[in-house]
Amino acid sequence: MEYMQAWAHGYDKTIMPEFDLEEVQVRVFDNMALIVAKTKDKKIKDGAYVTGETRYTDTYIKEKGEWKCVQVQLTRGLKLN
Repeated sequence: MEYMQAWAHGYDKTIMPEFDLEEVQVRVFDNMALIVAKTKDKKIKDGAYVTGETRYTDTYIKEKGEWKCVQVQLTRGLKLN
């Protein structure tokens, strides 16, 4: 939950100085699309750097010419340095 709350107002480099998007796969099926990717990040928590990794799948539906995200699945893993 903390990870999602950090994104509520967008990406903030003062909180998370490093953020990389990797292994992006986009699959389009008519009016539906899946985006699968991995992110790696580094943030400061309790005065120490913490690195993390998230794998996610976003599901989009195309309605009236616009893509809308209808489902997000995140799997978060933290690694302490």
